[in-house]
Amino acid sequence: MEISEKKLLHTDILIIGGGTAGCYAALTIREKSDYSVIIAEKANIKRSGCLAAGVNAINAYIVKGRKPEDYVDYAKKDSDGIVREDLLMTMSEGLNRVTEKMEKLGLVILKDENGEYVANLILLEQQKTLLRSIKVSYFRNEDLVMLYMTQKDYEKILEHCKEGLPNEACGLLGGTEEDGRKYIKEVYLLTNIDQSNEHFSMDPKEQLAAVKDMRSKGIKLLGNFHSHPESPSRPSEEDKRLAYDSSVNYLILSLMDIENPVLNAFIIDDEKNVSKEELIIE
Repeated sequence: MEISEKKLLHTDILIIGGGTAGCYAALTIREKSDYSVIIAEKANIKRSGCLAAGVNAINAYIVKGRKPEDYVDYAKKDSDGIVREDLLMTMSEGLNRVTEKMEKLGLVILKDENGEYVANLILLEQQKTLLRSIKVSYFRNEDLVMLYMTQKDYEKILEHCKEGLPNEACGLLGGTEEDGRKYIKEVYLLTNIDQSNEHFSMDPKEQLAAVKDMRSKGIKLLGNFHSHPESPSRPSEEDKRLAYDSSVNYLILSLMDIENPVLNAFIIDDEKNVSKEELIIE
C-alpha cells in the first residue's frame, strides 16, 4: 500500500490501541501528569476495541454484599481457568472506582432506589458453589433449562475421569425432567474402548445395560459426559460432529488443571450450534 502523506509526530507516551483500555489509560495519564499522549488506532476510535463488537461491558462492578474475590472466581471459571489471578484481583479491587469515574464522565449505570448498583450478574449459589469448581452460567435466562446434579454424583464423575487419565473417560446420565428442569438421578460409568486422550467410544454392552436400567427405574436418558484431559471444557469439533441428539445434554469435564476441574453442560443442535445450559450442583 502506498502512503500518500506522512506526518512525523512527537509524544512522551504512545498507546497502541484505541479501545476502552487505551482511552482510559490516556485519560489517567493526562490527569496525573503533563505527559503528552498519542493513541494509535487502525480504526475509527469510536468503533474500536472489544466494546464495539459487544465482547465485553464497561459497567462491570462489585455490587453490595459481594467481594472482589467473587468476581475473580467468576472470571476464572468463565475463562476455563486460563487467567492471571493476581492481575484479576488487582483489577477487581478497582472496578467500582473506575465505574464511579465513568459515571462522572456521563456513562449511565443502572442503580436502585437507594443509589446502589443493580446486580446484572446472578450468582446462582454462594462462594461454596464456586469453590466446587463447577462452571455455571451467571447470566440467567428464564427460558433456559436447568440441569441439577448432586454433589455425590459430581464427585463420582470426577473420580471416574481421574482414574481414566491420561485417556478420556465417559458415561451416561439418566434422570427426569419436570417444568423445564432436568434432574440427574443415575450416573453410569462406562468404558472408553478407544483408550485415547483425544476421543472416546462407549462400550456398547455397557450402554445397553445402562439404558435397560433406566427403563427399569422409570427414568430417561438425559445425556452423557466425557473428560478432556488436556483441553478446556467445551465441545471439540469431533464432539460436535458426533452429537447425535439435540434434546440431550453433553457434559464435558476439563482436567487440564487437575486441581481445578471445570464441568460444563451443553446442548448441540442439529446444525451443530453449541449452547450452554445451567448446571447446578446441590
